[in-house]
Amino acid sequence: MVVRRIVMGTLVLLVCLGLSGRLYASEKGHSEESGQAKEKESEKKIPDTLGGIWHEVNEGKEELDKIIDDKKLDEVHKTAFKIRDLVNLMPEKSRDLPEDKQKSLKESIKRVGEIAGLLDKYGDAGDEVNTKEQVKRLEKLLKYIESLYPEGALKSPDEKEDHHEDKE
Repeated sequence: MVVRRIVMGTLVLLVCLGLSGRLYASEKGHSEESGQAKEKESEKKIPDTLGGIWHEVNEGKEELDKIIDDKKLDEVHKTAFKIRDLVNLMPEKSRDLPEDKQKSLKESIKRVGEIAGLLDKYGDAGDEVNTKEQVKRLEKLLKYIESLYPEGALKSPDEKEDHHEDKE
């Protein structure tokens, strides 16, 4: 009888540990990518200017549209979180913004994070209608963020050079 309790207790413990390992692995699924994908991503340098960051955000928006057009909704989260992470870099580069606009920027960044989470949720569920709705919300929010800055402030150094050369 005692042996049976020990065996049953051990089995219950092993099952619980096995399930917790699986849950942990599934939670990590979105936060960690395969080694090759991680290396490829890490090769891309994080922009060090506000314009460079915004350029990457715009590329992310285009990438998001393509993913949805291709109906690869299970890939939406990668780009949504990339945009979220890029936008999170903006306050540090935006110290010249007036205080009220900095406050609006920080509030908007929080909402970008919320939308990224919803894009993850709806994309993983294969819910195209709600995924598209969240992309529209994200686009409106990003346009609002852009409006907080003076004209030209979000141009990448390359874009500024091209514009300067056009004037000459």
